Amino acid sequence: MTACNKCIWIALLATLILSACSKDEDNGTYPRLRTEYFDVLIDADTVVQGITLDNGRYYPLNEGNTIKSQVADTIIRCIGQIEIASDSTFATIYSVTQAQCFAPSEPNTYKPYIFYKNPVDVISAYKARHYINIIISSKIGGVKSHVYDIIKDSITTNHLTDKKTMHMTFFHYKAEDELEGYSQHLYMSVPMEPSYYKPTEQFDSVCLHVFTYDGEKIYTYER
Repeated sequence: MTACNKCIWIALLATLILSACSKDEDNGTYPRLRTEYFDVLIDADTVVQGITLDNGRYYPLNEGNTIKSQVADTIIRCIGQIEIASDSTFATIYSVTQAQCFAPSEPNTYKPYIFYKNPVDVISAYKARHYINIIISSKIGGVKSHVYDIIKDSITTNHLTDKKTMHMTFFHYKAEDELEGYSQHLYMSVPMEPSYYKPTEQFDSVCLHVFTYDGEKIYTYER
């Protein structure tokens, strides 16, 4: 099972019995919604059994919150609106979107002439448990496809502490004649677990470079 899928985007087919816009029939109050990244756990029968938050807590779904998947026996990285029961015994999902999640690509993954430093806006970027979670706003025309990725640039060593830093660059490719008509959000999680990297690529911290409309921004995280 894997929490990150690079090439296959899986649509989670949700039957959400409760509505985020409706009041709770029992006590007349609105549900306590929170927007978070989480791992969706899917069993062998393609039924979502529960979710694991970035704090490591696992919550089964309540009986009225049925979700089916197109794949079985796997873990899919998602972001969505959820509510945790007051007694912390279950979770309810009100909306769910699959996040782009995979290990950073090699420097030579794309053709040399592809210009990948097209600017974006960073809504948020932070490290939580085993991931760097990023929300990006990208201006698109709605006609041509954009490509988003994280590229491994290099590993540097601090000779005083012998600690290593992995340098990464946010990759954004768009066609030269693509119009910037409106904004679209991209949800991405970059895994930090050692198993996603080669033995020669192990590191102690990450330095993420993102080219924005306000210039280059650098985000540094301890592993």
